[in-house]
Amino acid sequence: MNTVRGILSFFLAPFVSAWRRRQVLRELSIREIRTTFTGSMLGVSWLVLQPLLTLTVYALVFGGLLGFGRDRGMAFVSQMFVGLIVFHAFSEPVSRASRLVVSRPNYVTKVVFPLDLLPWPTVALAALHATISTVLLLVMHTAFVGVPAWTALALPLVLLPVLLLGL
Repeated sequence: MNTVRGILSFFLAPFVSAWRRRQVLRELSIREIRTTFTGSMLGVSWLVLQPLLTLTVYALVFGGLLGFGRDRGMAFVSQMFVGLIVFHAFSEPVSRASRLVVSRPNYVTKVVFPLDLLPWPTVALAALHATISTVLLLVMHTAFVGVPAWTALALPLVLLPVLLLGL
């Protein structure tokens, strides 16, 4: 019984720590989002422009030029973009994980800073990207194909474990 309790507490420790320090985590996440887009010409509008441009390019290339899913058109592009949303939600935190500690030396050298909070802002940024991409996809799908199927409600259920895996 103690072994099961020890394993359970090991896996829940990062979540308990994040909950206890949620105010610090909130500030770190806001700072992460702001610093990601500072210095860029369009700023935070990249959050909307990047998935919109990606969706447009995929619609032109795969739907128009290459003719994949020619009979379904934009529905094929929508299905492909759902896969890209899930892929980016996982790949963004994982690709930034190798630089996480090195990029924040002022946090690491502080003895009192909880290092287990470092990956959470990166996952929050990936969740924000995924949310905006999903909203844009739903709008585009509704405009060009029609009302999405009720199974579209399951996308957050797919994204949650993917984001936790990226954590």
